[in-house]
Amino acid sequence: MKKGYIDPYLELIYGWLFQNVGVNEETAPFLSRYLFTYRITVFNDKIESVLVKHKELRKGQRCTLVGRTAYVQMYTRDCILMFEDAGKQVHKGSIQYEIERVYDNPAYLKALDDYCSKDIYLLLNWFEQSLEQRKNDEEACAVCLALMADGNVNQITRKRLNSWQIQYYHEYYHGEDFGERYEKILKEELQIHDAALLIETCIAEGMYEDAFDLVCEYGFEEAAPAKLLRMARNMILLRPQEYNEKLLACCIHVFDEGKYDENVLAYLEQFYQAKSDKMMKVWRACAGFRVPCQALAERILVERLFTGNLSGRIPEVFTYYRQQLPDAAVEMAYLAENAYRYFVKHETADEQVFTCIGGYLLENKKMPPVCGMAYLKYHTQFGQEQLGATHMLLLQKLMDMLCAENIFFSFYEQYKGILSLPYNAADKTTVEYYAPENSKVQIFYRHDDKEEYQSEVLSCVAGGVYAKSFSLFYGESIQYYFLEDDGKKKKKTQDASLLCNNVTPKEPQGRFDYLNDMLVSMEMHDMATMKKLMQGYCVQDYVVEQMFQPF
Repeated sequence: MKKGYIDPYLELIYGWLFQNVGVNEETAPFLSRYLFTYRITVFNDKIESVLVKHKELRKGQRCTLVGRTAYVQMYTRDCILMFEDAGKQVHKGSIQYEIERVYDNPAYLKALDDYCSKDIYLLLNWFEQSLEQRKNDEEACAVCLALMADGNVNQITRKRLNSWQIQYYHEYYHGEDFGERYEKILKEELQIHDAALLIETCIAEGMYEDAFDLVCEYGFEEAAPAKLLRMARNMILLRPQEYNEKLLACCIHVFDEGKYDENVLAYLEQFYQAKSDKMMKVWRACAGFRVPCQALAERILVERLFTGNLSGRIPEVFTYYRQQLPDAAVEMAYLAENAYRYFVKHETADEQVFTCIGGYLLENKKMPPVCGMAYLKYHTQFGQEQLGATHMLLLQKLMDMLCAENIFFSFYEQYKGILSLPYNAADKTTVEYYAPENSKVQIFYRHDDKEEYQSEVLSCVAGGVYAKSFSLFYGESIQYYFLEDDGKKKKKTQDASLLCNNVTPKEPQGRFDYLNDMLVSMEMHDMATMKKLMQGYCVQDYVVEQMFQPF
């Protein structure tokens, strides 16, 4: 028995022995093998040996046939049997054989634990039974660790044991020495699911840096967002000003899953770069947590200015940004872009844009010309009482500056009676055309008493605005159309007409107003008013002649 001999006669003796003697220090080593011994009878005279390969182990076993019979040990299911002939050729499925278990008494297995607790084969059998019985306890964990430490266990089985161990610690372990046990866990080539369980266990045990190392290696997609939030928070507290690509990605992930706090938001505010709609979600969350987010607001504004999309809650972002310490270039770019869209593209602009522009203009800060033009046009909707003295002075200054450069727009007429139109604008009736700045724009026009059209190439006065001014008296009209050439095709507008029917709302300001009002009085047959206007015109004409005599 000590030499391991087995034959049909010894089977009878061993059966009687174990039944009467039982398990002791002398019988245990042999019994541990005998309980898993199978008798194999081979029906092929050329076969000399039986090869047994356990799927869990690196090495197999060889048993020589005595006659046609061999006794082999198989401790787990699905062992591989192969047969070797005299020429050392191995056969697998072509050999006929019979197999029968020699001795089956499960009651002895538990008794063997006291004598053969380190036997690799018994440990394999015991662990296989534990998996089938869903046994998850410290005893199973100890067997798992013993098997993983054995050099004969193959890599596939080690990974399987490692996976079980990770799941055990995640679901069933409640001890206090996980930090020590963690060192025995294989962390290389983990399955994503196993990595996620191990990450969550490390977080639960407060091992945040170990968890983060696993996140860097395997990602975080299957880990619970709430636990990832806990890890991210603590990693940020450890490295508050340090940029880490993986940590940022983790923060983005938990935020997208609806899990965040002020620490994660502050980290995103500092380092998050994405499309503005995604950054807007972070900005709104920061506002809700009262987390300062000036840098994020600036990135949103810059991205939106670059893409040209200023819709949605961008005015709200800009309002917040201005309340902090804004970058002057970003603020000016936002104001100029909104002014351009309002003035040239006829888009609605937020009131605060013009409040900011007005503040800068009152401080005499240099701004793009389109800002002043937009500001002047925007305030045509307000009456003199609504504007106030300060705004009136500013608007008058803007109009004087534009007219000094011979830049005229049709909306100037809406300021008659409110502002004092410069002398060179008083007799102007203006039409505008909007096209890309690099286009060639021509106007073709003729007076009512003319048959032929005159043409003129217009220059761009402001970012896509082309204007032409005419000096018309009351009742005179112009017929005109525009021709646009963008280099690819030409576009002609429909014929339009321009009629001067303006009446001076207050006292005439200059000789043009006098002449214009005389024409109105003539049409209305108001001779008394006409006589008064003629006298006023003569007085003003005389004064001008006397004041501007040559030396």
